[in-house]
Amino acid sequence: MRHTIKYNLKKGQFLFKEFIKTSPKIKLKISDCSTISGFSYKKTGWHHLIKLCEELDFENNLTLEKSILYKFHEQFQPKDNTELVKHNNVNVRFKPPFGIFPWADFGINQHINLDFTTRNKLKNSLQDYCYTCQNFVKKEFMGDCPGCGTKTSDFPHGSFCGPSSLVFLAERFNVFKKIYSSIKLNGYQRFLAQHPNTPHGLVGGTILKRIDGSKRFVVQQGNHRLAVLAHLGYDVVDVGFVKGKYKVINEKELEDWHYVKNKQCSCEDAHLYFNSFFELDGTEIAKRINLI
Repeated sequence: MRHTIKYNLKKGQFLFKEFIKTSPKIKLKISDCSTISGFSYKKTGWHHLIKLCEELDFENNLTLEKSILYKFHEQFQPKDNTELVKHNNVNVRFKPPFGIFPWADFGINQHINLDFTTRNKLKNSLQDYCYTCQNFVKKEFMGDCPGCGTKTSDFPHGSFCGPSSLVFLAERFNVFKKIYSSIKLNGYQRFLAQHPNTPHGLVGGTILKRIDGSKRFVVQQGNHRLAVLAHLGYDVVDVGFVKGKYKVINEKELEDWHYVKNKQCSCEDAHLYFNSFFELDGTEIAKRINLI
């Protein structure tokens, strides 16, 4: 199926016209999975949602404000995506907004103008940002954006980093507790975890493939489920590809990656970003932001 995905710079929205088909499931080791920020699901790594499972095991009446979920969103508020490569102690020149990589976003043809750095202005943890009307909104605001009516819980950056609205965090906290309780009591029944972009309840994402054949699976749908599975000792998981997202990012095609090809990112910087997913396990960033 053909696809057409455009980016509206004025509104800051991706416009999907068609999607690629979802691919058959693949069985992968959970230890080979990572978030878009390099937080690993392996036992020796660090992931705030796995730590949240540990907290829930220890404290039945854990509140949001005392949880690692709250602390993570307060402490991890990257100004740009260089947080992914700081462990290399090198001065990279390619400094895209959070969520943008040398190959662009993980979405097919989701290439934004790198002058669009609104997310980088989110310096005050008491503020959130509405991409629809491009206004700052107080995090304590309960309900919709006063400028355009967009729900504060729908602000896009809430899932992977802060700043995030309290409304969003409270909703995510309650949802996570239900997911953890369900899998812990009943086992993992992936067909109950349906998502329109990843049918059959599959954890969805993109494979990064090195020239030597080693792989990492970057999760975009199902981070909560996968964190629970990792905590409970599962070793493998069925994954699939997300509609509208790249299936595989190949290192051997580096020179054809969007921002490398248009000279906005050097090959050296592109390798740094790509290799970070293989080198990081989450402890590096967690230590840097004083969470461990």
